[in-house]
Amino acid sequence: MKHASAMRDKGGRYVFLIKAATSEVWWPENADHIAFIRGRIGFELPVWFIPKDEKQVPTGAFFAGAIAVFDKTWKGPAISYIGRDELEACGEAFLAQVRQQAEKTGQGDGGMTTLTQCQQQVLDMLISYQKERGFPPTNQEVATMLGYRSVNAAVEHLRALEKKGVITIKRGVARGITLHTAVKDDDSEAVGIIRSLLAGEEKRQAACSPLVT
Repeated sequence: MKHASAMRDKGGRYVFLIKAATSEVWWPENADHIAFIRGRIGFELPVWFIPKDEKQVPTGAFFAGAIAVFDKTWKGPAISYIGRDELEACGEAFLAQVRQQAEKTGQGDGGMTTLTQCQQQVLDMLISYQKERGFPPTNQEVATMLGYRSVNAAVEHLRALEKKGVITIKRGVARGITLHTAVKDDDSEAVGIIRSLLAGEEKRQAACSPLVT
C-alpha cells in the first residue's frame, strides 16, 4: 500500500481487493476511494485438501471485503458501498469481454450475424451501457431505456438477441446479460470500469418499438 501510495503521487492508478477481519481499521485510509462490499467473502475448500483427522474440518470463516482505489484523478465520493452480487456480475461481464476478445484475436473476425434495425439498436444500447459502467443492465433498466412500461417487452428483445448468438442470458441473476461482442476502451479500461461502477449511474434514453410476434 505504501508503494501504491507513492506511485499514485506520480500518476499511477491502482485498484485493490482487500479481505480482512473487522476487529480494527483494516483499509488504507489514504486511498482516494474505498468501496465497502455488502456481503462477506468466503473461499471454497481446495480440492487438494485432505483432513489430517476427523477433528480437522473447515472453519467456514468469511471475511469483510473492500475495494481500495489509488488514483489522484478520482472525482467521486471518498466512501461508497457495493453489493457482492453486483460486484461478481461486473467481474463476470469483464472476463467475458476478455475471453471474447481473445477468441476474436485468435480466430479472426469470422462471419457476421445479421440483426434487424431494432435488434442492432438494442445491442448498441447494451454495449454502450456496459462500456460506460462496466456491467450489464438489468431487464428493468433495459425496459426503462427503451421506453417500455412492461419488462416483458424488453425481455423479448433480449431473447431475440440471444437466439442470434450475440448475447447470453443467465437466468435468475439480476445482471445476467453477457455480451458476445467485445467492448473496446483505452489502456486504462480496468480502472475505468471500477471507477464507473463505484461512481454511480446516469439515466440514458433510447427508442424502439415493442417486439411484434
